[in-house]
Amino acid sequence: MMGARGMLKIVAVFPPPTTGMTHVTKAIAERLSETIDVRRFVVSKTDGKARFWSFRKHLALVRQLTRAIFSDPQKAPVYIVLDAGQGAWGSLVLVLLAKLSGVPLIIHHHVFSYVEAPTLATRSVFAVAPANTLHITLCPCMADKLKRLYGDSVRTSVLSNAAFIAPSEARRSPARALNSVGFLGNITREKGILLFLETMRVLEDRDITLSAIIAGPISDVEIRSEVDAFIAEAPERRSYRGPVYGEDKAAFYQDIDALLFPSQYRNEAQPVTIYEALAVGCPVLATDRGCIPDQLPSEWVFDQECFVASAGIAISGWVRRHENFGQATRLAEQFYSDACREASRSLASLVSVIKKANK
Repeated sequence: MMGARGMLKIVAVFPPPTTGMTHVTKAIAERLSETIDVRRFVVSKTDGKARFWSFRKHLALVRQLTRAIFSDPQKAPVYIVLDAGQGAWGSLVLVLLAKLSGVPLIIHHHVFSYVEAPTLATRSVFAVAPANTLHITLCPCMADKLKRLYGDSVRTSVLSNAAFIAPSEARRSPARALNSVGFLGNITREKGILLFLETMRVLEDRDITLSAIIAGPISDVEIRSEVDAFIAEAPERRSYRGPVYGEDKAAFYQDIDALLFPSQYRNEAQPVTIYEALAVGCPVLATDRGCIPDQLPSEWVFDQECFVASAGIAISGWVRRHENFGQATRLAEQFYSDACREASRSLASLVSVIKKANK
């Protein structure tokens, strides 16, 4: 029998690259290590090269899982993250290796595309995974859909990303007016940058003049031209800050009054960006992708087809009635606090499951 603290072997990608998924992987390792023995078998993109990254990543994960299994005779649970698209075939190899080795398996799901529409690869993963595999999902909706698609016997545990977003010390005053709107993320069509630009232009047409602050990496030349043209229309109140991390990201959240998250990304699940904004009392208007409807008040979540019109109406109301925006600020903080409390309970439950699996 293992120690009373229990043990978990995490075989996953850690930053770099810094993404919502790798951020959560690092955070879950740190949080769980407070109560159990966490052993990290790390894969990272240290060379910054994109070429063949998916292949190199999965090859490295197989090597690390082999180390995790055979470097220690104790059959402690192994934690992996299920990849999407063609990457799911790489995850299938990990699941097969874990099953053949007889180790308990925990699979964390961060992608919604295969929850909406299963692929041959993901069906194979669920078919091959040991019967006692624990599937960590981000919201109840995700858990329900996994069971409907892959079988009622799928064992799930809901753990929100809110568990890994630290409370902010820089809370804003409910008396603060709405003067600036932000966009943070990979700046692509799929992530909704064009919907953001259109929304801000619609507000200008309604004589609602607000600052627009855009942050995140841009790799598409055409999208960069769109952003540059948008800023050139009113450079005194529109800006692009590039990728932001650490103190620069904290400054971004303090400089905006509301965040737009009009994602159309098919893999979108439960963006940590939304919880980061809520943590500082920043209201968020978003599309209804993945688990986002569980993250926000229903009146802040819109279908992507009507996002521009609906977001424009919401922001117009907040600008014209300051008391409504003050209520929105308090509601943002409340949603974050409620999500954190529930996530803390879920994390404690997960620790109990891991300890039992060690016996």
